[in-house]
Amino acid sequence: MKKKLLFISGALLIVFSVSIVANAYIILQEPGVIVLLYHGVTDNVIEKSKYNVSVQQFERHLDIIRKHNFTTILPREIYQGNHFNNKDKLLILSFDDGTKDHYTSVFPRLKKYDMKGVFFVVTKYINSEVNLTDHQILEMFQNQMEIGSHSYSHPYMNDLSQGNLEYELERSKKDLEAILGSEIFSFAPPGGWFNQSVLSAAKKSGYKAFFSCEIGRTDIESKPFLFRRIEVLNEMNDEEFQDLLNPPKILKYKMQQDIKIMMKNIFGFRLYKLLGRYIFV
Repeated sequence: MKKKLLFISGALLIVFSVSIVANAYIILQEPGVIVLLYHGVTDNVIEKSKYNVSVQQFERHLDIIRKHNFTTILPREIYQGNHFNNKDKLLILSFDDGTKDHYTSVFPRLKKYDMKGVFFVVTKYINSEVNLTDHQILEMFQNQMEIGSHSYSHPYMNDLSQGNLEYELERSKKDLEAILGSEIFSFAPPGGWFNQSVLSAAKKSGYKAFFSCEIGRTDIESKPFLFRRIEVLNEMNDEEFQDLLNPPKILKYKMQQDIKIMMKNIFGFRLYKLLGRYIFV
């Protein structure tokens, strides 16, 4: 009986593993726009993290993007009557958290390379010591950049009550619209944490684009609500970064991320974060 159970368990594990690989492979073959996710772009040693790339790295990335003839676009352009094709070499550069380096390091280099980006800002911390000011946000917006919401106070959204969830979405949208005098189209949840309730609440709050952390391209022709993104990490060399621009090459990276997402769903937020210190991160 014990041997039979072990055999069944092993068979199920194999089937499960194959299904993860197959699903990841299929998603990476799908055509569409590529969205890259950055956090900090800084040479500050104190802020060193696998999520922050150096200024020199970022400049090399932009050079690679240019050499591969990608055109950068903004989420709002998708919903303002522009017609994009999945076969075009389109790229969205996205930056989370709204830190000052997005103005001092990212913004001037995007202008230098004639590229655009969308910056997801946590509005509670606007004008604080390490974050963007309202004047910087307005200047970036007036120079072909897009500003999106990253919530009001940066909580994990799927851990909130319905009332607090709606407040985070609506307050941040209103804060940014007051600064810009223009509609805010896009939202990205802190930490990539979301569920169907968060998606529904974001749509109800008037957002037209929701940026996740699931790896893959997004069918741009259908004017989607949910976008996939590929996270750029400090530890990636130039060849590995170049592979991000050709998603079928990053199967291993996607599988690692898909397993993390599955673990989040199984264990929940608090237990996952505890285990993540030792296993998943």
